[in-house]
Amino acid sequence: MGILLLPLLGMWSASSRMQIPLMQHPDYMFSRIVMPWVNFSQGLSMCNNAWCQQLRQGLGKTYVMAGMVGFADYEAVASTLTSSQVRTSYLGAQPLTNLPQVDREIFLLSMANTERGSLHDKFVACFYHYMFNVGFAERVKSEKAKRFWDQLVEDYKKMPHGEGEQFYTEDDKGLRGFFIRYFFYVMLETDTEDPEIMKDLVAMMKGDQPIAWCYLWPMAVANLYGSVIR
Repeated sequence: MGILLLPLLGMWSASSRMQIPLMQHPDYMFSRIVMPWVNFSQGLSMCNNAWCQQLRQGLGKTYVMAGMVGFADYEAVASTLTSSQVRTSYLGAQPLTNLPQVDREIFLLSMANTERGSLHDKFVACFYHYMFNVGFAERVKSEKAKRFWDQLVEDYKKMPHGEGEQFYTEDDKGLRGFFIRYFFYVMLETDTEDPEIMKDLVAMMKGDQPIAWCYLWPMAVANLYGSVIR
């Protein structure tokens, strides 16, 4: 389809313009057939940081892509994230399926926070209690955290960092390695400078395929990784 091929040719604006009328009329049969595949295909591409950088260079800070409106302006993003939102079952730009089925909503990212005392507020309070715990602020400013940032900069300089290249794909270094080291240390006080601990963490966090096959539409529809969690 033209919408999907045009970005490969560097024609970001044309792909964006073709999606706008389909988004404006989501109930039209053509929109209902085409847009899920646009969501899926371009949504996967938007998980790639290098691809998103090219997207912003081609379309600026506000654009339509993957069947949704995107904006990269810092002030707009900060304002949106700190205001009330009605959400859907998406992970980034990717629609999810096969989510756990229980007697209440348990997927935090899909919960609306438009009312005080909502289930979303309770989940957030629980997150703050267990994640932003005693010592969190100190660890953010610590020398160890600074070493992780310095290593990230060094990896970016030394590793190929174009679209799909080593900086974005390696599990134990580059961007993913930084996320693992920084998150587990700052949030959970795990000593991620210990090689044995990092070996276990990388094995647990490596790659995106398990998430894709379990929860991302349409791969998870086949449910090859097991039955729906109940």
